[in-house]
Amino acid sequence: MDSANCRDVAASTRAVVSTRTVVSTRTVASTRTVASTRTVPSTRTVASTRVVTTRVVTSWRFTKPSGSTTSILRMTLELRPPRHEDETALRGIHAQMLEENFEFLLAEGEDWGAVLEQVTRESRGVDLPPGRVRADFLVAEVDGVIVGRTSIRYALTDFLREVGGHVGYAVAPPFRRRGHATEILRQSLAHLAQAGVERALVTCDDDNLGSIRTIERCGGVLEDVRNAGADVPKRRYRIDTGGFIVMDGIRGSSDPVLRG
Repeated sequence: MDSANCRDVAASTRAVVSTRTVVSTRTVASTRTVASTRTVPSTRTVASTRVVTTRVVTSWRFTKPSGSTTSILRMTLELRPPRHEDETALRGIHAQMLEENFEFLLAEGEDWGAVLEQVTRESRGVDLPPGRVRADFLVAEVDGVIVGRTSIRYALTDFLREVGGHVGYAVAPPFRRRGHATEILRQSLAHLAQAGVERALVTCDDDNLGSIRTIERCGGVLEDVRNAGADVPKRRYRIDTGGFIVMDGIRGSSDPVLRG
């Protein structure tokens, strides 16, 4: 994962989650731990590019330690390509996260149309500049509000193998600690599984407790910790994407990925 993202620190209360991911058909997977997931992918073709949009409905039940009070929060999280109307929101988040030394937008420029064209080229894997690989840049939207993003890389360069990994995700500061990082990573792993990537590499800074919990909640197994020339060492996790069921276009999550 990219550094400085999603310090989505787990709440001190006990959370029970049910998640429904939408994609075009429907499959159900349930766990005995904290969640049950239904996933259905939907695809549409735009300019000969296959675009997959994932929509997740999550219900959180929070119970205070005393057991006296329970509240329900429902949210819908969708990963989708950026659009022309997203410019103001995405540039605003980018400026906000630059204060954390983190680049939210991976393609920049004054011409937003050119930015979107670069995103499309990278998704197709055509006309890539040196050091770039085929990748999907998707924004995470909850109830019409952009809360974060993910960059899903379908191959690794030497740099990505050492530092960046297959997935770089981020949650904007106002929307952290709400479970968004976990859902963004789960859906990103499902995209990798569907593309045939069997073992994903996901990284984070060694002092980023929120990201450590997010990755481990999604089944991450620590491979090693490396000093990659940065101030903070990188933790490198491997996640077996076989925990995500891919069958006849149906994508879902099995128990290993959902353990929290």
